Amino acid sequence: MLLMSASLKSSEMSRAPLAQVFFTMENPQIEALKLSGITLTPMESESGTVNYDLVLNMVETGGDLRGSFEYNVDLFDAQTVARLVDHFQTLLRDIGENPEERVSTLDLLTETERHQLLYKWNDTKTEFHSEQCIHQLFEAQAERSPEAVAVVYEDEQLTYAQLNRRANQLAHHLRKLGVGPETRVGLCVERSLQTIVGLLGTLKAGGAYVPLDPAYQKHLSTCCRYHWR
Repeated sequence: MLLMSASLKSSEMSRAPLAQVFFTMENPQIEALKLSGITLTPMESESGTVNYDLVLNMVETGGDLRGSFEYNVDLFDAQTVARLVDHFQTLLRDIGENPEERVSTLDLLTETERHQLLYKWNDTKTEFHSEQCIHQLFEAQAERSPEAVAVVYEDEQLTYAQLNRRANQLAHHLRKLGVGPETRVGLCVERSLQTIVGLLGTLKAGGAYVPLDPAYQKHLSTCCRYHWR
């Protein structure tokens, strides 16, 4: 018998203190035991309780491997365990076909899951009205979900409403400076939330933004600074 366990740190008294995940591998050669007038045959039984959160039992009989999972129903459901079974079978099959490969490079996903991950979940094509510009599509989204997070940079973030308000402030300022159609506006800022504000504000004003590398700012003859909050 081969026993393997994995312990997960937990301060909950409801968890097993020694290990939460357990693996057993047995290769018993149990046959019917015949006594005087009695024949004893091994039978499988279910206790209805588990001592660990997740247990995988493997038994080798007649050159075949048979396995079963025991799991804590407070942590796992039947659908999750069924996926574990599929992943384990896929892994074993891949090991058999590629015995020299590292385990980290072997497949776990079934063909159905792979298709779902690569194609079905990425089938997010949405039809947009061709006459609308990106800032107009953004404004429509801001109306639908103003409190949703629109942009995140490091430890800062802005909701759609906040980003739309800041972009509008910048757009009004740019218009006062004469920005309109056919006007190019240099956008010279470090990567930050202000980059998106500047981009949207320029488009809202009717101009076209021109990204400029801040490292070359010292070579610019004129520079207009505007701080928005």
